[in-house]
Amino acid sequence: MTLEDPFFVVKDEVFKALNKTRGLYLRWVELQDESICVTKDELEWTNNELKNSLRSIEWDLEDLEDTIDIVEKNPSKFKIDNKELTSRKNFIDCTRDDVKAMKEKMNLNRSRDRDRTARQVIFFSTTVRALSLLYF
Repeated sequence: MTLEDPFFVVKDEVFKALNKTRGLYLRWVELQDESICVTKDELEWTNNELKNSLRSIEWDLEDLEDTIDIVEKNPSKFKIDNKELTSRKNFIDCTRDDVKAMKEKMNLNRSRDRDRTARQVIFFSTTVRALSLLYF
């Protein structure tokens, strides 16, 4: 458990990426508010950046899990005790939970947007039909 331990290097990168992603997520949440004026480009950019950031963090977490698996297979070589391993696993689990919560909220909004679009199409076609009956 030295400063050269690659787990801590990647953990630090994940921590920084998670903080940046939380900022992007907060901006994304703000952009979902229909009362604010936002460009389609900003919404798409924020959405894409957030998805990419979340994906990147997930990949880093997989790498961290791989390092834990290696240590668990040969604990005497790495001299890392169970308490430290548990701490590392907890970091991964908590970070994964944060990522999962953000992704679920994004998926919920995507489903809601699809439902809204479907209702708009139905409303529009019903209105067109009603108008055509009135005028033709």
